[in-house]
Amino acid sequence: MNTISSVQIAICMALVGLCAAREATQAQTTAAGTANLARYRQMFTLAPGEGLDFRADTVALSGAAVPAVHFASDGRVIVAGSGMGGRLFTATSNNGTSYTRLTATNGLSSINDGSVIYLPDGRFRYMVQETSPTNTMTKPRLRIASFISTDGLLWTKESGVRYQPGIADDSVSGVPYCLQVQDSVWRLYYAGDLFGNTAKTMTPVPGFNGVRTAISRDWGVTWTAEITKNISREADIDPHVVYLSNGKFRMYVRSARSGGIIAMDGDSPTNFDTTKITTVLKDGTNGIAMRFDPFVVKYPNGNVVCYAGTDGGAGSMSQNVVAVSSIPRATSVQSIYAETVGLVSTPNPSAETIRVQFTLTKPERVSLKLYTVLGVEVASLLDTELSAGEYMQTFSHHLPQGSYLLRLQTNTSFTTRTVQVLR
Repeated sequence: MNTISSVQIAICMALVGLCAAREATQAQTTAAGTANLARYRQMFTLAPGEGLDFRADTVALSGAAVPAVHFASDGRVIVAGSGMGGRLFTATSNNGTSYTRLTATNGLSSINDGSVIYLPDGRFRYMVQETSPTNTMTKPRLRIASFISTDGLLWTKESGVRYQPGIADDSVSGVPYCLQVQDSVWRLYYAGDLFGNTAKTMTPVPGFNGVRTAISRDWGVTWTAEITKNISREADIDPHVVYLSNGKFRMYVRSARSGGIIAMDGDSPTNFDTTKITTVLKDGTNGIAMRFDPFVVKYPNGNVVCYAGTDGGAGSMSQNVVAVSSIPRATSVQSIYAETVGLVSTPNPSAETIRVQFTLTKPERVSLKLYTVLGVEVASLLDTELSAGEYMQTFSHHLPQGSYLLRLQTNTSFTTRTVQVLR
């Protein structure tokens, strides 16, 4: 009779976990997956002057809160929010100004606080918070679970727990948001030790904590703690991080200290300047007592929208997800195209040569770079000061077949074009 020791069982379980992670990392890359990742980068990249000033609110989802935004495989942008009674609401929009309500059951849990990881095989992984079995009203315990989808519309819960932080976070990881670092590497931003060592209720107090991070190298299957000290101020939670076209990053948070939605920029995705805060949406305006869970997205038409959950105040918790459009500070979509008129790459598809044409309306420093759709720089084609005028540059290459992003950036703006290479 054979016996199996507990050590052998542990080894077997570890190997199973390793195989699952390896399978996720080595998932087949498809054209749909490549296109999704390129679209994701575009939706969450802002010019430095965008996303800091906003117009008046419009209601995107009534009776809902904790907004999350992603796109489906058919290109529709999905705005989701959980509502009273455990109902989950979703709507579609391709312009950020009008919305069509979706009523079909999508399989997600009622808690919709989370964000999507776009997988290389074209599938979608939704990272969401859920209560832990040890959760109590006086001592909250939150962890991260996940759902999987082939189309971004219908979801199936994945087994297991994606992330359960340890003692440094007091076993709390809530309001998660994921940002791609490179390829399979993604960073998880979350509110850790959410209620602090001295806080026992949902009311922000001096012990109310801020944003921490975890890292995954297998497309969100497994996560390890990265920074377990606040990268925001205390009482700044509900993180949402975007790329900036100048290579920096911006984090939006709900701030009890500032009384609204604030933004702070950083030279790296984990180092934000907490001494330079911009309040982008103030509590108490437009009849809204409190705004929370910011989610900023850039639509294909250039419209930058910040979604936020709202509370009407006086204990009403009359929930809505509101949408507010950005008023660019330094430039606009129109002026971007005025400064880089007719950015054209020919021939497209390309085999061995890329010819780039563009126009400058004033002297600028121009950077022209080629990236993979995952954001990895392939070549720096131009980096110099140019006077106003029309330009044409020709570059020879030996690139593998696939899709690439050609980005022209000046001191005040940028624009991107897709280049196809055929062999």
